[in-house]
Amino acid sequence: PRELVARIRTVLRRARPEAEPVQGRCAQFAGWSLDVAARSLTAPDGRVAPLSGADFDLLHALVRNGGRPLSRERIRALSTVADADDRAVDLRVSRLRQKLGDDAKNPVLIRTVRSLGYMLSGPVTWRA
Repeated sequence: PRELVARIRTVLRRARPEAEPVQGRCAQFAGWSLDVAARSLTAPDGRVAPLSGADFDLLHALVRNGGRPLSRERIRALSTVADADDRAVDLRVSRLRQKLGDDAKNPVLIRTVRSLGYMLSGPVTWRA
């Protein structure tokens, strides 16, 4: 049953149309720059911040969502683990916050929206 659920989630994830912005391939937010084509993140000081594939997918989804909350279910769907639970989602967001230098007790970049999920706060601009 777990394998079947995992396969169904994978098919559904691939079937969703990606809302990739037509403005460009690089998103800028709070001094950070996310290059979608290169799958890389550049810090405000110019250093390249290491991101795992899962971290990149989560950050990319938050950036694409444009300041709207991203549900835990949607974040869970990004996971390659079939039985990811809410705790796994929280841990994933926590790790991404650490990489962005966001304070876990008072986050500024990735906010928790009670009963909804998580969202990237602040404006996102896209460039080529």
